Amino acid sequence: MVSVSPNATYQQSVPIQVPDLGGGIHYLYVRAQDEYGRWGLAERTLLMIESIHATQQLQAYQYYFDEDPGVGIAGNGAIVPITPTDSFHQNVTLSVPSDLSSGIHFLYVRFQDTSGRWGLADRKMLLVQPGTDTMKITAYQYYFDEDPGVGMTGNGAIVPVTPTTDLNQAISITIPTTLSSGVHNLFIRARDQYGRWSITDKRYSSPVADLWMS
Repeated sequence: MVSVSPNATYQQSVPIQVPDLGGGIHYLYVRAQDEYGRWGLAERTLLMIESIHATQQLQAYQYYFDEDPGVGIAGNGAIVPITPTDSFHQNVTLSVPSDLSSGIHFLYVRFQDTSGRWGLADRKMLLVQPGTDTMKITAYQYYFDEDPGVGMTGNGAIVPVTPTTDLNQAISITIPTTLSSGVHNLFIRARDQYGRWSITDKRYSSPVADLWMS
């Protein structure tokens, strides 16, 4: 506990005696007392204590997805030993767990040095795509001028098709009777077997009874 001159605020650099802590990650807590003897809440700061006895090298890395299983615990990733080195810059193969759902996930990686200390985890975002088979078109949506929303009919239609990797054929598109004379925009997008929609393609059209496109 360190006494200071009474002050409404306290902002200055102060030396702090560090006890004989082991190397690695530690937390420093600080709280203040007012003139009535009341203590405030403790503020926590992360600090890393480095060993000064010898130069350490990297000897392993740990990776995991989304939730931290704990330092040195494989969890849904792995702990991979490497040849001790001062730095590690190379491509590595990571096994993605089969039960990881489709969508956005986070990959975390941290390294261990030759004294057994782990560094902070670095995070990267990744997108898990469903399945490994070929994407197939199962339906297309068309509409005129204004987007009604993905998967919404609007003034067009959603048309199922036999699953195919390439939809290249003439299709019949019904123009709504409410479409005024003049130039309009026709939009088309496709859906795959996982229910994902593509971006739209736009064409100019004039109102006629039916429009054939290929």
